Amino acid sequence: MITAFALEQVGGWGNVVSQVSPEMLSLIRPPGDPGVPWPGLVYPTLMFDLLPAGILGLLAAGFTAALMSQIDSTLNSASALVTMDFVRRWKPGLSPHQLMRVGQAVTAVFMFNTAYPQDLNAHLTTRLISRHPAVR
Repeated sequence: MITAFALEQVGGWGNVVSQVSPEMLSLIRPPGDPGVPWPGLVYPTLMFDLLPAGILGLLAAGFTAALMSQIDSTLNSASALVTMDFVRRWKPGLSPHQLMRVGQAVTAVFMFNTAYPQDLNAHLTTRLISRHPAVR
């Protein structure tokens, strides 16, 4: 879709081929090629300069949805791992509802630790060290 909009902006594929040398049309480029002065900005430039606002909004919504899905899947997997592999073995008498609550709490802890890693890690480290018999 981006390609169609870009080709429309420059006058079609024939116009591109007539004005650009064959070496520049190669898709395989070495990392330091001076013909691509900003290799990391090609995709954002195509998006922001060539797409209409509505399509750009749909693309941004799709990227956001993909990112949220990735984060959700990671948190869900980590929570299930801790709940089923550790908590269920330590406390085998917990009901499924209690395990679900533990999983929700674990998810909240993982989310907090991701957002504020220094706060939770410093707190846990301080509590663990203060309870260690060698420190007393």
